[in-house]
Amino acid sequence: MADQDLLLFARESASRGDDLFSLLSLDSTATDQDVRRAFRKKALTAHPDKAGDSYDPALYERLERTRDVLLSPEAREVYNNGMKAILEKKRQREQMGAKRRQMVEELERREEEAKRQKVEVVVGDERREKLKAMAARGKQKWEELRARELMKEREREGESRQQQQPTETAGKERDYDEEIAELERNLAEKKRLKAERKARKKQEEAQATSSVPSDTGKEKDIADQDVKVSAATTTKTTTDAGGEAAGTGQSGNKFASTMARLRAAQAKKDEEKRRREEEAAKGGATE
Repeated sequence: MADQDLLLFARESASRGDDLFSLLSLDSTATDQDVRRAFRKKALTAHPDKAGDSYDPALYERLERTRDVLLSPEAREVYNNGMKAILEKKRQREQMGAKRRQMVEELERREEEAKRQKVEVVVGDERREKLKAMAARGKQKWEELRARELMKEREREGESRQQQQPTETAGKERDYDEEIAELERNLAEKKRLKAERKARKKQEEAQATSSVPSDTGKEKDIADQDVKVSAATTTKTTTDAGGEAAGTGQSGNKFASTMARLRAAQAKKDEEKRRREEEAAKGGATE
């Protein structure tokens, strides 16, 4: 079965009165074999390999379409029927008078013009649709190209970030190292100050401890002097007792009171000494 394009070509050729048989130097009784032989003969001169610079692509295409129409039973029948109708109209027109023939020709001209405009509208619509489709494809292609460009830009940005990241990391590591070194210096300074304070306190404690025996020695000397005074007083009292028998009891009371005072003074000194040693021991434990 012939395709629609081939049938349309046959119908349009008949409506224009194109003699396809004459194009191949044939008549209406030509067989398929005659058509093929005639086409090969024409193609020898019209083919681009043979024609060279005089090659006419429109002519060669018309020869191919003519061959296809005449070899297709359906397309050939459409063409023959169209040509018969054209010949019949021509015969009838020849039988008409001049005025009527002019009217018919004018009417046919208008019909052909209307058909041509209709075809142009259809072709224009088809062309517009094709242009729209081409624009849509172009837009899609542009979007695809733009998407690829964006992807490449993102890849380049990612590579740039990867190249910058080691540098930033090294900078951060250097900052961390500096902070750690500063903390270590501060800690060492604090330890040094603490050691100095501790040494200074120990020195003060040593000085305080060395001063305690000196005070104790003074107190001991005072006690010895008191004892000597008491002994002298006792001796004097004893001597006086030999001369005055009546004052014996009074001298004994004085001696007892003196000894009591000496013991109280010694106890007070011992208590103060003990209290200072306890305070010194508490201070050492606190440090």
